[in-house]
Amino acid sequence: MRVSLRTRDLVVVSWPIARDDAERLLPAGLEPATVDGRFLISLVAMRHEGTPRYRQINIRTYVAHEGEEAVYFLVTRVTGPGLVGALLGAPFAPSRIAVGPGLVEAPGLGVSLRYRIGDETDPGTIGRHEIGIFGRTRLRTIRIRRGAAVWRRAVAEGHVRADPIAVYGFNPDEPADLLYAEQAQLELERRPTRLRLPVQTRKIDSTGPV
Repeated sequence: MRVSLRTRDLVVVSWPIARDDAERLLPAGLEPATVDGRFLISLVAMRHEGTPRYRQINIRTYVAHEGEEAVYFLVTRVTGPGLVGALLGAPFAPSRIAVGPGLVEAPGLGVSLRYRIGDETDPGTIGRHEIGIFGRTRLRTIRIRRGAAVWRRAVAEGHVRADPIAVYGFNPDEPADLLYAEQAQLELERRPTRLRLPVQTRKIDSTGPV
């Protein structure tokens, strides 16, 4: 089953983290991977056009899987119409989210971001990941096929509020890299197999988002 998404105002905010911190975010059996030489945690926001139309915010880190670099989703929140994604097995939960050029707002989630869009840039690996992994004890994978996109650097303006990042033990006031794409074409395909990992999982702070 495939779902095509016309994505608009895609922004990726990434903070460098230590390897030990990257490891504690993951279930046993997954190994953290660097993105252009650094371990990262990222907040990603976007809006999807078409049917349905919805906004999305996710928190992710990065892993190695079967010889490829992949995204591991820690948190995924969507506006109401996006809950149809649960039919694909995605762990979506509802939030009020506003996304537009230069802004992201999700008061209930504790996210507020204003940013200025800059010049074109090569996004590096951030713009090329094509596998998404989610879950804790029963991991699933999604293949993400990407169309062409024009990426730009962006700069945060004012205070960045990113409570989910703080709950995981990181300071969103630390320097972060921002990338922005006005539009992108994404095609999601649910893979039929599950990853089989050891029963024991690494524990993260019980106050973390779910």
